[in-house]
Amino acid sequence: MLLSGGMYYGESREGQRDGYGLLYCISSDGNQRLFECEWVDGLPIQGGWIVVFQNKWEKFEGQFDHRYLRTGSGKQQHEYGDSYQGEFKDGLQHGQGKMVYAKGDMYDGQWKEDNRNGLGKYTWQDGRYEIGNYGNDEPIGVHKFFTKDGTLLFYRTIEDKKVVKIVEVL
Repeated sequence: MLLSGGMYYGESREGQRDGYGLLYCISSDGNQRLFECEWVDGLPIQGGWIVVFQNKWEKFEGQFDHRYLRTGSGKQQHEYGDSYQGEFKDGLQHGQGKMVYAKGDMYDGQWKEDNRNGLGKYTWQDGRYEIGNYGNDEPIGVHKFFTKDGTLLFYRTIEDKKVVKIVEVL
Protein backbone atom coordinates (compact mmCIF):
# COMPACT_ATOMS: atom_id res chain seq x y z
CA MET A 1 0.00 0.00 0.00
CA LEU A 2 1.78 3.12 -1.17
CA LEU A 3 0.66 6.38 0.34
CA SER A 4 0.64 9.80 -1.25
CA GLY A 5 0.33 13.19 0.32
CA GLY A 6 -1.30 13.40 3.65
CA MET A 7 -1.51 15.41 6.79
CA TYR A 8 0.17 14.34 10.03
CA TYR A 9 -0.58 15.55 13.54
CA GLY A 10 1.49 14.12 16.33
CA GLU A 11 4.88 13.58 17.83
CA SER A 12 8.02 13.70 15.74
CA ARG A 13 11.77 13.40 16.13
CA GLU A 14 14.37 14.75 13.73
CA GLY A 15 11.69 15.52 11.14
CA GLN A 16 10.11 12.05 11.19
CA ARG A 17 6.92 10.70 12.71
CA ASP A 18 7.96 9.22 16.04
CA GLY A 19 5.62 8.52 18.96
CA TYR A 20 1.84 8.88 18.92
CA GLY A 21 0.23 10.53 15.90
CA LEU A 22 -2.56 10.72 13.34
CA LEU A 23 -2.00 10.54 9.59
CA TYR A 24 -4.71 11.30 7.04
CA CYS A 25 -3.65 10.23 3.53
CA ILE A 26 -4.61 8.66 0.21
CA SER A 27 -3.42 5.09 -0.44
CA SER A 28 -2.33 3.77 -3.83
CA ASP A 29 -5.80 2.26 -4.34
CA GLY A 30 -7.28 5.79 -4.16
CA ASN A 31 -8.97 5.32 -0.79
CA GLN A 32 -8.73 7.83 2.02
CA ARG A 33 -7.22 6.42 5.22
CA LEU A 34 -6.86 7.73 8.73
CA PHE A 35 -4.06 6.14 10.77
CA GLU A 36 -3.91 6.48 14.55
CA CYS A 37 -0.62 4.86 15.51
CA GLU A 38 2.57 4.62 17.41
CA TRP A 39 5.33 5.58 14.99
CA VAL A 40 9.04 4.78 15.03
CA ASP A 41 11.44 6.43 12.58
CA GLY A 42 8.55 7.53 10.35
CA LEU A 43 6.81 4.15 10.15
CA PRO A 44 3.66 2.89 11.88
CA ILE A 45 4.34 0.06 14.30
CA GLN A 46 1.08 -0.48 16.13
CA GLY A 47 -2.29 1.24 16.18
CA GLY A 48 -5.18 1.39 13.80
CA TRP A 49 -6.66 2.75 10.63
CA ILE A 50 -10.06 3.35 9.17
CA VAL A 51 -10.83 3.49 5.45
CA VAL A 52 -13.98 4.07 3.42
CA PHE A 53 -14.09 1.66 0.46
CA GLN A 54 -17.10 1.49 -1.90
CA ASN A 55 -19.12 3.62 0.55
CA LYS A 56 -18.50 1.19 3.44
CA TRP A 57 -16.03 1.65 6.26
CA GLU A 58 -13.43 -0.86 7.36
CA LYS A 59 -11.43 -0.58 10.57
CA PHE A 60 -8.20 -2.27 11.68
CA GLU A 61 -6.37 -2.33 15.00
CA GLY A 62 -3.06 -4.11 15.37
CA GLN A 63 0.46 -4.25 13.99
CA PHE A 64 1.88 -2.91 10.72
CA ASP A 65 4.99 -3.54 8.66
CA HIS A 66 7.21 -0.95 6.93
CA ARG A 67 4.81 -0.94 3.94
CA TYR A 68 1.86 0.09 6.15
CA LEU A 69 0.38 -3.40 5.68
CA ARG A 70 -1.30 -5.39 8.45
CA THR A 71 1.16 -7.87 9.89
CA GLY A 72 1.33 -9.89 13.10
CA SER A 73 -1.80 -9.90 15.22
CA GLY A 74 -4.79 -7.63 14.84
CA LYS A 75 -8.53 -7.15 14.59
CA GLN A 76 -10.47 -6.01 11.54
CA GLN A 77 -14.12 -4.92 11.41
CA HIS A 78 -16.37 -4.15 8.46
CA GLU A 79 -19.41 -1.88 8.45
CA TYR A 80 -21.55 -4.72 7.08
CA GLY A 81 -20.89 -6.74 10.24
CA ASP A 82 -18.05 -9.22 9.62
CA SER A 83 -15.08 -9.11 12.01
CA TYR A 84 -11.77 -10.98 12.06
CA GLN A 85 -9.32 -11.34 14.90
CA GLY A 86 -6.05 -13.16 14.40
CA GLU A 87 -2.84 -13.18 12.44
CA PHE A 88 -2.01 -11.18 9.32
CA LYS A 89 0.81 -11.33 6.79
CA ASP A 90 1.42 -8.91 3.91
CA GLY A 91 -1.93 -7.22 4.65
CA LEU A 92 -3.94 -10.46 4.42
CA GLN A 93 -5.53 -12.83 6.94
CA HIS A 94 -2.81 -15.44 7.32
CA GLY A 95 -2.21 -17.89 10.17
CA GLN A 96 -4.56 -18.64 13.06
CA GLY A 97 -7.69 -16.48 13.17
CA LYS A 98 -11.37 -16.22 13.94
CA MET A 99 -13.96 -14.68 11.60
CA VAL A 100 -17.39 -13.79 12.94
CA TYR A 101 -19.80 -13.23 10.06
CA ALA A 102 -22.60 -10.66 10.07
CA LYS A 103 -25.29 -13.37 10.09
CA GLY A 104 -23.82 -14.86 13.30
CA ASP A 105 -21.85 -17.83 11.94
CA MET A 106 -18.18 -18.16 12.87
CA TYR A 107 -15.01 -19.78 11.51
CA ASP A 108 -12.05 -20.38 13.82
CA GLY A 109 -8.97 -21.92 12.24
CA GLN A 110 -6.13 -21.53 9.78
CA TRP A 111 -6.03 -18.87 7.05
CA LYS A 112 -3.79 -18.32 4.05
CA GLU A 113 -3.91 -15.14 1.96
CA ASP A 114 -7.48 -14.22 3.12
CA ASN A 115 -8.82 -17.76 2.53
CA ARG A 116 -9.66 -20.55 4.95
CA ASN A 117 -6.78 -22.97 4.56
CA GLY A 118 -5.94 -25.84 6.92
CA LEU A 119 -7.81 -27.16 9.94
CA GLY A 120 -10.80 -25.14 11.09
CA LYS A 121 -14.09 -25.17 12.95
CA TYR A 122 -17.19 -23.60 11.37
CA THR A 123 -20.02 -22.86 13.81
CA TRP A 124 -23.54 -21.86 12.74
CA GLN A 125 -25.45 -19.27 14.76
CA ASP A 126 -27.66 -22.01 16.27
CA GLY A 127 -24.56 -23.72 17.76
CA ARG A 128 -24.16 -26.67 15.38
CA TYR A 129 -20.62 -26.98 14.08
CA GLU A 130 -18.30 -28.85 11.74
CA ILE A 131 -14.58 -29.54 11.97
CA GLY A 132 -12.39 -30.25 8.96
CA ASN A 133 -9.74 -29.04 6.56
CA TYR A 134 -10.01 -26.28 3.99
CA GLY A 135 -8.03 -25.50 0.88
CA ASN A 136 -8.35 -22.19 -0.93
CA ASP A 137 -11.52 -21.36 1.07
CA GLU A 138 -13.26 -24.65 0.15
CA PRO A 139 -13.89 -27.65 2.44
CA ILE A 140 -11.68 -30.64 1.57
CA GLY A 141 -11.33 -34.16 2.90
CA VAL A 142 -13.36 -35.46 5.85
CA HIS A 143 -15.55 -33.04 7.81
CA LYS A 144 -17.30 -34.01 11.05
CA PHE A 145 -20.68 -32.44 11.90
CA PHE A 146 -21.83 -31.99 15.50
CA THR A 147 -24.88 -30.79 17.43
CA LYS A 148 -24.41 -27.72 19.61
CA ASP A 149 -23.91 -30.01 22.64
CA GLY A 150 -21.06 -31.87 20.88
CA THR A 151 -22.84 -35.02 19.70
CA LEU A 152 -21.34 -36.30 16.44
CA LEU A 153 -24.04 -36.48 13.73
CA PHE A 154 -22.19 -37.53 10.57
CA TYR A 155 -18.99 -37.46 8.53
CA ARG A 156 -18.86 -35.98 5.06
CA THR A 157 -15.99 -36.55 2.59
CA ILE A 158 -15.40 -33.85 -0.02
CA GLU A 159 -13.22 -34.19 -3.13
CA ASP A 160 -12.97 -31.65 -5.96
CA LYS A 161 -15.73 -29.51 -4.37
CA LYS A 162 -18.15 -32.48 -4.38
CA VAL A 163 -19.48 -34.60 -1.54
CA VAL A 164 -18.37 -38.15 -2.34
CA LYS A 165 -19.36 -39.89 0.89
CA ILE A 166 -21.63 -39.35 3.90
CA VAL A 167 -21.50 -41.59 6.96
CA GLU A 168 -24.24 -41.09 9.55
CA VAL A 169 -23.51 -41.87 13.19
CA LEU A 170 -26.33 -43.50 15.15
